[in-house]
Amino acid sequence: MLLKPLLKFEKLQVCHIRRRANRFLVEVENGGEILLAHLANSGRLEQFLKPRTLCLCLPQERPAKSQLRLIASGEGEYWSILDTRTHMLSFEKALESEFIPWLKGWKLKGRNVRLMDSLIDYLLKKSDQELFLEIKGAVMLKGDLALYPDAPSLRGKKHIQALMDHARKGGGSAILFISSLPKVRAFSPNEETDPRIALLLRQAQGEGVIIRAINLVLDSRNWEVLLLDQDLPVFLGS
Repeated sequence: MLLKPLLKFEKLQVCHIRRRANRFLVEVENGGEILLAHLANSGRLEQFLKPRTLCLCLPQERPAKSQLRLIASGEGEYWSILDTRTHMLSFEKALESEFIPWLKGWKLKGRNVRLMDSLIDYLLKKSDQELFLEIKGAVMLKGDLALYPDAPSLRGKKHIQALMDHARKGGGSAILFISSLPKVRAFSPNEETDPRIALLLRQAQGEGVIIRAINLVLDSRNWEVLLLDQDLPVFLGS
């Protein structure tokens, strides 16, 4: 187990899930008080948002529609990170610290970079090479596999297609799936939920798109984000 520390939280509050109010708001309870927590994740996340499930929330610096930001869910030593902003910040720290072997030497050149008619999360640079890199959260658990997506995703298909088209022309393209599940052995596309994405990923890999995965968790002992696996195996099926 790798256990590379990436980020540390100082003011996390333990709450209980009450219900998902809408796509980006979750009703939580903290010490008998009912509050709204912003959820920066558009997935269904049904495994994590069941009533009475424990969650970790961070006070919002500028409360508006919500007083809190929902960061993680679970129990025990390691919690699953649901907040996509935390995924991104953790990835950037891992990249900067060269904790991800296949990205060693690559530097961040841009965020939310346009590629054809899509916005891709990152543009990386190494010497005279460039790499468009899209991050996807894989926080659905099935057996010991981390799956993506947990709901059909038009946006996901659009990103994969754009990266595949770029790779077909000789450009550098990559997709990194971020799992945040304590006990997983590999990543796999969720063929049952979105078979088209599974097919596109296999086609993209055949066209030269790099497809990799990592595993992050939140350590409940000190509220640190840990990199558990810097190269989680990827099974795309056939």
